[in-house]
Amino acid sequence: MKNSKRFIIFILSFFATLFYLSVMTIVLRPLTLISSTNTIQYIIYPIYSTSALFFFVCFQALLRHQFYGKILLNNSILLSVKADKVTITDRLWFYMFLGLIFARTIINGFSASPVVLITILILIIAVIVVELLLRFSINTIKINFLRNGILITGFDARISIPIAFLGSNIRNDYGFFSYNDIDGYFIFPDRIELFLLMERGKIIVETDSETKRQMMGIIAQQKIKLKKHL
Repeated sequence: MKNSKRFIIFILSFFATLFYLSVMTIVLRPLTLISSTNTIQYIIYPIYSTSALFFFVCFQALLRHQFYGKILLNNSILLSVKADKVTITDRLWFYMFLGLIFARTIINGFSASPVVLITILILIIAVIVVELLLRFSINTIKINFLRNGILITGFDARISIPIAFLGSNIRNDYGFFSYNDIDGYFIFPDRIELFLLMERGKIIVETDSETKRQMMGIIAQQKIKLKKHL
């Protein structure tokens, strides 16, 4: 069920982005008619493509919140903890897509026109926006322990692809997980890690003494097994 929702959210976001690109094409057409080839290739195209990437992740984040936020209305929260941090993987997805957008343009541009410096500036701005977006995103994500499972909510702008080998082993993935989805847990000095079945990822909760006490109560109640080794 969870994978079905992930796929639906991805498809809706994908087609919404196609619609956004169609609208932007119409809006930008008068500008492209009076612009030079270099301006189109090194300025308009990077802005056009990068804005589509940000539209996709923001639209997807809003859908995630809409789909899963309703669960909180019908459930009481036993414990709520903020997500820990942005991972390298979270950043790599963004930088991979930015690389696809900018790499060829910049490489070709060094021999084509000084206007490529504007392209590089656009890339730098895009990287800054990515960092700010991820920082804002991780600050809004909460791990909510409910009576029947764990719900991870917030404005989650991280990129995830609903394909088995691409969407597996994710840290604090958004959505709802029943306690039956948890294969076991392991205690570290500063955190507790909950491992999902079939190596689908893990939920990592940074803990102080009070949070650890409450979590251990929930874990004991749900009879989640302690992993003896990683």
